This record gives sequence, structure tokens and C-alpha cells, in this order.
Amino acid sequence: MDIRFCPGLIESLKQLAKENQGERKRGFTRKVLEMLKLPKRDHCYYKGRITSAQLIEVAKLLPDLNLNDRQNFGPTVRDFVEVAKREPRAQFEVYVITEPRDDERFTVEGVWIPSDRQDLIEFILRQGGYPEEVIKSKNYIGIWWD
Repeated sequence: MDIRFCPGLIESLKQLAKENQGERKRGFTRKVLEMLKLPKRDHCYYKGRITSAQLIEVAKLLPDLNLNDRQNFGPTVRDFVEVAKREPRAQFEVYVITEPRDDERFTVEGVWIPSDRQDLIEFILRQGGYPEEVIKSKNYIGIWWD
């Protein structure tokens, strides 16, 4: 697309970026990492599996903008928090990108839901696009949007 033929597009994008600047809090991931103690994978990248209780506590530290974050076409962080509140046995595959990167965030990319909670499995599948992977173990269904 040639943006020269889209009057106002550049100004609209600039305005949107300016509005989002006010919502984006920097440095919030430090408190998240202090709480979770995830293993470091790279300079600014941490990854691990957390419990429902941990996700509920992390959500209290996240800016609203991050609660609406999603991994590709997966459910939002807010959707995963809803699962955590309704099922204490659920577990979540997460990663954290820290500052100084501009895309600082906390992301949930997968969930393990107990097999006997079909209601929550259906709920989380309705919230996102088709998952990358679904794994059935003895007691859990694992779902990823990678």
C-alpha cells in the first residue's frame, strides 16, 4: 500500500502512538521478575511456568495495556487471569521481556487446564484464534499459541 494515497493515516498513527505512550508504564517487569524468579533465557528475556495464584498476583502489577496483550492470536492476559481465578490447578506458560527493550511486557503463551474443566477449556479456546498446539496428558489439556 502506498501511504501517500491515505490522507491522515500517518497523523492518525502518530496520535495513536502518542495516546498509548501515556498508558505504557516502564519498568513494571522488574517487580514481576522479583515475584516469579523466572530463569533468564537471554539479555532481556525470561520464561517459565507459573501457577494460577502467581498469575493472579502478577496481574495486579500489570498496566491495563499489558492485560490486553496477547501472544499472536491467543487469548489476552486478562482472559488467562479469568481462568486462573476460576481454577487454582491451572498452570500458565509465560515469558517476560524487560526494559531496556521498547516492547517490555508480560505474556502468557500457553495454559495447562485440568481435563475435568471442559468449561474452561472451551472458554479459553473461544477467546483466541486456533491454537498452535493442543496436548492431552493424563490430567491436563495443554494449549499453546506460539
